[in-house]
Amino acid sequence: MTDQPNYYSILPASVRYCDKISDFGKLLFSEITALSNKNGYCTASNMYFANLYKKDKSTIQRQVTKLKNAGFLKVEHEYAGKQIKSRRIYPIVDSKNSEVDEPMRKNEATPSDTDAHTPISKNAHTPMRENAHYPIGKNEQDNITSINTTSINNKPLRSKSKNRTYEPDDPNYKLAKYLLEKIRETSPQVYPTDSKNQPKLQSWANDIRLMHERDKRSYMQIKKMIDWCQDDDFWHRNILSAAALRKQYGKMAVQANEGSKLRYRNQPRFKEPVTDYSQHKSKAVDPAELARLQQQWREFKNQGSE
Repeated sequence: MTDQPNYYSILPASVRYCDKISDFGKLLFSEITALSNKNGYCTASNMYFANLYKKDKSTIQRQVTKLKNAGFLKVEHEYAGKQIKSRRIYPIVDSKNSEVDEPMRKNEATPSDTDAHTPISKNAHTPMRENAHYPIGKNEQDNITSINTTSINNKPLRSKSKNRTYEPDDPNYKLAKYLLEKIRETSPQVYPTDSKNQPKLQSWANDIRLMHERDKRSYMQIKKMIDWCQDDDFWHRNILSAAALRKQYGKMAVQANEGSKLRYRNQPRFKEPVTDYSQHKSKAVDPAELARLQQQWREFKNQGSE
């Protein structure tokens, strides 16, 4: 069986909302209902479904077994001796029983792949005519209406959030304005005050906020980086917006740290003068001065002993 039928498929709510049936199992049930549209049952083999959905035969058989045990399918086999000659699968559209503990018989999982083709010819298709009108019955219309009026569909659609507005006293706006002022100091030709082409500080403030909230940069770190990049000979010509500041922050931070270490290494160190005592010559002591000092020492000792 190689033809694909043009019949419509059915997926009732009992199958659609059954949490014990996988999404592929529900799709397989729907395909079985399409193949059963002509005779009320489907004779397609596991190999047919495996080729159709690019699955293994074992996967198809497991899904058929789950649908059968859940009460959504009825499976009958025609035997030729001990071999299965054909298989008929009856979809149970109005099943109210969600679980049927019906054990599988032996060899039920090995239907024939050669003799179990669905007898559907090319002329057996019944496609819908282009201009044909098919009225919906009352119960079906009520069912469709109830589906479309559930609480899920009645939830208002979330509107796109408006762009955030930053007030002049907002720290993000203040840093954006500070960056603009530093750029005007180092590169006045970029954003002249009398030009109509002025940067959008609201957008700059948003980039500053992202640096603070997402990149985890403190406002003090951002301010120091603004000062550093605008004092640098290379970066002050490239950092002309808050977006560029955020994009290049990591590279500049590495260079700033390396520069501070280099300046520390090149900083002149204080050297304590070393006295060369080998060149020091002692002076001769005056005998009279030495006698006077010795007399003072004896008097000091006598005062302490009294």
